[in-house]
Amino acid sequence: MKASKSQVRSGLPSIFQPLGVLFALLAAIAFAPAAQAQSYSVGNASLGTIAAAASGDTSFSFNSASGAVTKNSGAGARVSAGTARASVTITCSVAYCDKGNTVVTVGSVGSPSGRAKALSAFNVTMGAGAVLASGPTGSNPVTFTLKPIGKSAAATVYIGASLSIAGDETTLATGSAASGFYLATTDSKGASSSSTSGSATATVFRRLSIAKGSDLAFGRIVKPATGTGGVVSVTTAGARVASGGAILLSSTFSRAAYTVTGEGGQTLAVTVPSSFTMSNGTNALSVTTSNTAIGITGLTGSLGAAGTYSFYVGGSIPIAPATPTGAYAGTFAVTVAYN
Repeated sequence: MKASKSQVRSGLPSIFQPLGVLFALLAAIAFAPAAQAQSYSVGNASLGTIAAAASGDTSFSFNSASGAVTKNSGAGARVSAGTARASVTITCSVAYCDKGNTVVTVGSVGSPSGRAKALSAFNVTMGAGAVLASGPTGSNPVTFTLKPIGKSAAATVYIGASLSIAGDETTLATGSAASGFYLATTDSKGASSSSTSGSATATVFRRLSIAKGSDLAFGRIVKPATGTGGVVSVTTAGARVASGGAILLSSTFSRAAYTVTGEGGQTLAVTVPSSFTMSNGTNALSVTTSNTAIGITGLTGSLGAAGTYSFYVGGSIPIAPATPTGAYAGTFAVTVAYN
């Protein structure tokens, strides 16, 4: 009897121990986090190079449907051409994506860097595999619902927004600038939610400015008394020369001088007209120009700091015995732009 009683007691643990393990396993399953229904592939939006305004923000929009970039306001300008839009491809990795809708939200996130401000005015366009069930509504965030994506299938959403770039009055650095967005998804059953993030980027340059140091001036000239005439020139080096019997009187003359200020280390396109006209009433003289801004021209310094570039314009005028006397004056326009 003692032996029998001992066997019964030792048998109790052998019955309840496996059940205890089973209960622990069930509890672990019940409280495990739901598997993510999506994975993501993100394409960022690059607006390329932007020249900031002298002061104040400049706002740009990039369109989710076409990628077209337009300026909304401000005195800055986009130097780059081409399209820009962000994209997120959502890949469904579990069975219930095949049956349930997915709620998607897109909005701004994080702290912008460089001259960038926070993204706003989001817009979305459905790409391959993405079919709207409802929406979109709102702008920051913008929310919409996708029809079932399908197990192991993918849906692409294109994202547009507005991005503002601070002007040169700020102490914020030029160069790289970025502003973030998030895309969050929740399946219709509430069993899974996840998110990803991307950005809109730009390279920001200081505004270009050009200052004139001196005008192109030929001074006082005595025309030749006889002959076929000659030419009076002011060279880009600042010298004045005459030919064909023209006489140069002691007077003030100068080459035109310009200094460009902008983003250090960047190349420029400088445009000087090949000729222009000086007039004296109804009389006119044609000026043929020369300049030192030939070939690749660049600002001193490097990206992130201010740089300068100086160039000069000279000119030549024909002088003949028949040239009407008097004071002649004219204007010409010089333009500079980032390459």
